[in-house]
Amino acid sequence: MTGAVIALVVKEPLIAIPASFFSHLVCDAIPHFGVPEGKVFGRLFNYVLVGDFICAVIIMVILGFAFPQERWIIWACMIAAASPDLMWAYYRLYDERVKNRQDVKLDRFSAFHSRIQWSQTYKGAIIEVAWFILMAGLLVALKHGEGF
Repeated sequence: MTGAVIALVVKEPLIAIPASFFSHLVCDAIPHFGVPEGKVFGRLFNYVLVGDFICAVIIMVILGFAFPQERWIIWACMIAAASPDLMWAYYRLYDERVKNRQDVKLDRFSAFHSRIQWSQTYKGAIIEVAWFILMAGLLVALKHGEGF
């Protein structure tokens, strides 16, 4: 939803899409919900990954109907904002070392992305809910023309 807010506020794709990508890294530095370290490639991780994906698609469809003129930039920014997490799906689905339960040496970007997530816990769900409410409120304000 952060990507959608960026899309609607910035409106210029050449700025909004990269800003949405980097917003993910900023949000990852804030304590948030996540699978505790050591369980990153387990069954619970898969459930969280699939659940996040399903929620994102549902929100994308809803926002596509709510903002039909801005649909494409919203979707592009939402995908850009979520894209850093695609590395986890790659590691889980395609990396033979993960499949064989061997130690995984992350590439430089993935290692950086993993390091900035210094607080990923179950309690982080409280912050995620607050962030969701904030982003939803901003989207409602933008829909009703109150803007910034």
